[in-house]
Amino acid sequence: MPVEIRRTTVTPTANGSVVHVHISDAPLEAPAEEIELQMTVSLPKYGRAILIEEAQRAAMRRSQRVLTGLLQQLMNEIHRVGIDGLNEELA
Repeated sequence: MPVEIRRTTVTPTANGSVVHVHISDAPLEAPAEEIELQMTVSLPKYGRAILIEEAQRAAMRRSQRVLTGLLQQLMNEIHRVGIDGLNEELA
């Protein structure tokens, strides 16, 4: 089954919206075959009148920025300790 956005919930708050996006390669309530992502993102600039597609895009872009930073930190740590050092730390 293709990876798709399976559910999006937008909850208005006093200062924007909270968006929950469920992405998976399986229908809701079924176990994922390879991937299932769930993200909850606060979007302070988005109020009540928000298109679902805008909310999805904004939540995914914010998540992507955070994940990109975390991936860079991991790569820096791998380079710092080297593969052998990392394997020793994991053992």
